[in-house]
Amino acid sequence: MRSTIAGDGRMPMKRMRIRMMCGHWAVIDGDRPYREVAPQVRAIESSKCAACRANIVEPHMPRLWAADAAERERAERVRSLTWRRAAVLFKAAPADERGRFRRLFERVGRQTDASWWIAHERDALTVLAAEVGGERLD
Repeated sequence: MRSTIAGDGRMPMKRMRIRMMCGHWAVIDGDRPYREVAPQVRAIESSKCAACRANIVEPHMPRLWAADAAERERAERVRSLTWRRAAVLFKAAPADERGRFRRLFERVGRQTDASWWIAHERDALTVLAAEVGGERLD
């Protein structure tokens, strides 16, 4: 794909599309020597886009409380996975059900106890969804 630099129609610029680790695409200027472009391409291919990195870190969520960093990291992975699963369900949900999913996202964000996330590693989404629906899982 070739394009021109804005304002200068005489100077062609080679644009390269590179697939990132997350599956999204990045576009760079490839009209430079190989030794300059190759490291940039490798760095892009081995990284995630800014949006995906933000979804993993979830800066809008409060920090988890844990006794040590390893426990907090493990709980953060569980919470992040639960968040992503809820996002997939939200996209597939009918419009009239989306309010419940918003409440589910709020529950995921409010649960700040790392030990709770570790204890509910496999069923966190189910437990939180039951709370939103007003059901008890006994």
